[in-house]
Amino acid sequence: MPSSFSSSDEVSSEGSDNPSDVSSANSEQSALSDQSSEASDLTSEASEQSQPSELSSEESDLSSEVSEQSRQSDLSSEQSATSEQSSASSEPSEQSSPSSEELSSESDSESSSYSDWSSYSSYSSYSSWSSYSSESSSESSDDSEPSSPSSELSERSSQSEPSSQSTETESSNSSESRESSESRDSSLSSDSSESSNSSSSSCSCESFDPASAGIAMFGGTPRYTLEPDDYGYTDTEQILIDITACSDGMVWTACLTGLTGEYSLRARLLPPNQQEVTGPTGNTTDGNYCDQVTELSALGYNAATAQWYMLQAVQAHEQVHADKLLPALQAVSPAIEAKIAALSVPDTGQGKEIAVAEIKGSAEFIQAVQEAFELWDAEFTTRIEHDHDPGGPTDTAEHAVVDPMIKSICDNAKENGWIPCPACPP
Repeated sequence: MPSSFSSSDEVSSEGSDNPSDVSSANSEQSALSDQSSEASDLTSEASEQSQPSELSSEESDLSSEVSEQSRQSDLSSEQSATSEQSSASSEPSEQSSPSSEELSSESDSESSSYSDWSSYSSYSSYSSWSSYSSESSSESSDDSEPSSPSSELSERSSQSEPSSQSTETESSNSSESRESSESRDSSLSSDSSESSNSSSSSCSCESFDPASAGIAMFGGTPRYTLEPDDYGYTDTEQILIDITACSDGMVWTACLTGLTGEYSLRARLLPPNQQEVTGPTGNTTDGNYCDQVTELSALGYNAATAQWYMLQAVQAHEQVHADKLLPALQAVSPAIEAKIAALSVPDTGQGKEIAVAEIKGSAEFIQAVQEAFELWDAEFTTRIEHDHDPGGPTDTAEHAVVDPMIKSICDNAKENGWIPCPACPP
């Protein structure tokens, strides 16, 4: 935009009389007004393309400062032009022509109006300041046209970039602060939820290890009565269960802590006449050795004809059964644990010890113990089902005892020249 006070041709063409000077001043004022109007149009155009939301308080301060500096520079140029114009005038009369002070006063007035517009423009849009700054530079050089809208927008974009970065940084910081706050609130909510769940969730018993189950000899009267032909009998007798209890604030729940199966094992020689074979150094003679060897080889006779046998062989037989008691109990311990875990009593504030006593004294506990015993007994029965098969585990166990005795007796008979016995091995 061309400046009103920068052309020397205009100064030389002005008259020296007062009307001419006043007319020149009015022309200058009009030119300045046109300049302000044109700048206002450019400001409005650029303002429509700008985004006021991008301006920060720092940009407004910077715009105001630059605008003030530009205004002061323009005033200096106007005053200098006015001074030159006054010097060029042919009539220096102070009465007929305006003095430099008057022109300066008028310029101040005009500049004040211009400054008001510039200040308003700088607060309206950062791009307006950019446009005005560009025009001021054009006026100083006297040879450039007003900046095109695209140039003004380009300059506005380059100058507002730091502000955008600042805005992005502030937005990032705000986002991080918000995320941190949300994370903290979420953590507090999670802690509160966990605390609430902990107080309302059911208690958890420690799992029972089947390997910790055990067996023990029953001290009472066995539940099975031996028949006349029974050399021995191994049986499950009862089951002992130890528990503790845990509370969730509403009920005490039973927890299995100990499991012991009690059993009975009986072994005997058949009454009324069966005797223990003691061998060549004992009760074996040339008159009875063949009867002893024959009955030992048969693994004993029934009660009606039984005369000789070895108690150790009967015990070995029963031990085959007894060896399956513990594995059977361990196998069913998880099922027993589940039955116990189903037992509970209300939590009335009675404490663990009393709660355990209440559970053990309940009909449900007694029933659970009976069912646990039945599980063990059934498993044991299944495991010994084929122990008595011919040549099976029990026969093998008995032969391990009687066969050495048979050999010892037969060898002794041969050495002593006793009558041969068909039951002795060749």
